Amino acid sequence: MNKRIVIVYFAIIIIINIIGLFILPDRLVMQINTSGEANWYLNKYVAIAFLAGLGFIGGWIALVGGEERKSKSYLTMIIIVVVHIILFAFNL
Repeated sequence: MNKRIVIVYFAIIIIINIIGLFILPDRLVMQINTSGEANWYLNKYVAIAFLAGLGFIGGWIALVGGEERKSKSYLTMIIIVVVHIILFAFNL
């Protein structure tokens, strides 16, 4: 069951990042200040590569980690997917 969850997670991360390459603007807002204005921008390719790297590291830890790390790894995988969704929401 663990391997299936991680494989589905990897597929979701790959699909989200491929879609992001086509629909996100060239400069992505990565931080918004308290007044609601964009505060920090990052190149699209760098941001997607960074988030994909974090996603794959989280999935790899869930795949090879012991029983004590599995719940933390699943939580990390969920957080990374949520961060992807927030990135899309800020930039579309």
